[in-house]
Amino acid sequence: ILLLNRYMKSIHCASVYYRTAAAQQSLAKAISDASITFLDYSVPSAEIAQKLDNDECSILITEGGLLSEVLKSAKLEKLQWIHSTLAGVDKLCNTPSFELLKKRKNRPTITRTSFTNNMAAYCLGWITNQEHHFQQLLSQQQNCTWNKLKTRPLSSVVVGILGVGDVGQGIAASMKSVNMKTIGYSHWTKEAPFIDQVFPSDLESVLAQSDYIINSLPNTAETTDMLSGDVLRTCKKKPVFINVGRGNVINEQSIISALDNNWISKAILDVFLEEPLPAESALWKHPGVIVTPHVAGGPLIDDCHPFINDSFKANWMNFQQGKPLNLCVDYSKGY
Repeated sequence: ILLLNRYMKSIHCASVYYRTAAAQQSLAKAISDASITFLDYSVPSAEIAQKLDNDECSILITEGGLLSEVLKSAKLEKLQWIHSTLAGVDKLCNTPSFELLKKRKNRPTITRTSFTNNMAAYCLGWITNQEHHFQQLLSQQQNCTWNKLKTRPLSSVVVGILGVGDVGQGIAASMKSVNMKTIGYSHWTKEAPFIDQVFPSDLESVLAQSDYIINSLPNTAETTDMLSGDVLRTCKKKPVFINVGRGNVINEQSIISALDNNWISKAILDVFLEEPLPAESALWKHPGVIVTPHVAGGPLIDDCHPFINDSFKANWMNFQQGKPLNLCVDYSKGY
């Protein structure tokens, strides 16, 4: 991790999440020992680039997609730290602008915002819904039917988590809080907190053992179509598939095929290759699919800033003390 100059305290913010005065004031209050310059995110990226270069920007809070455009014309020679307002950084890391950053002698540190607790609650909520048959119970209520449905001990439930980074570990922690077994898939990691067993580069073992499969992987070349085709044929227990990572991991037809072939029993989808999900998508009306509009992380645009404030403030305190920053993007991995 790049060691940052603790005495450079000028911060620039160009973000849709700080478009209101209330959001700007909340960040200024959270980081009261530094000056923050708020830029209009909606003007042409070249104008933002010129302003950042003129101010010799060293710390920037922004979205990855906007930064990738700004870097097309900005030099940002003094830039030391970029804080992404989002958890996912694929709109920066999958672009030529990121490749230019990688070639710099002094690469800026890139950190991310955490929405992990909300995403973990989303996953645990849907699993609770499945295990306790809430939808069936609501249907019974409408018919004035008193009928107890069979449940199983949560200790017998195996949750397979694809991706064991910050989000995957947070999801695993929520599952362990109710005594479920957790297993994980990772290309890089052999063990992780709250995960009983990690299977490095062994996707088949995770799919075969899981009652629930939760995807938390980022959008990279390696994860694209990782579950597409007949990959889910490996599933032995007809698991429920929950996707809170990115939609690139499996294409639409593969989801439908996996459901129609009973390789999986249900697909709970919060992320898609194309968002908003087109009205003509077959996913909307498939009986085995539940669609949510990319809300696992929780807030709407005007409600995001408290999450960003918290993540940035925690790293700002580390920055002030010369400590390593949290939730850093690995340049070699691209996330």
